[in-house]
Amino acid sequence: MWRVILRFSLNGDTGSKVRNALEPKLTSVGITNESKTGTWESTTCLPDPATKTLYEVLQILSAPDEIVTGCRLDHFWLYIDQKP
Repeated sequence: MWRVILRFSLNGDTGSKVRNALEPKLTSVGITNESKTGTWESTTCLPDPATKTLYEVLQILSAPDEIVTGCRLDHFWLYIDQKP
């Protein structure tokens, strides 16, 4: 199992469309946004599904303006380790 902490910030995400597109992908592998900030966390991610999902998230964050014109990634932080 992995512990995953992911934080990202988007500029110009009108109506939170990009964030809302990412939410079902992240929650499907147990990565949730309980703090209601840009921080998403899980302590029980399985490596294979988490890797696939994080790849999909990075694809969306690399071109957020395909969802919302003018949207851009401000920052992206990712921390992964073995479940303590």
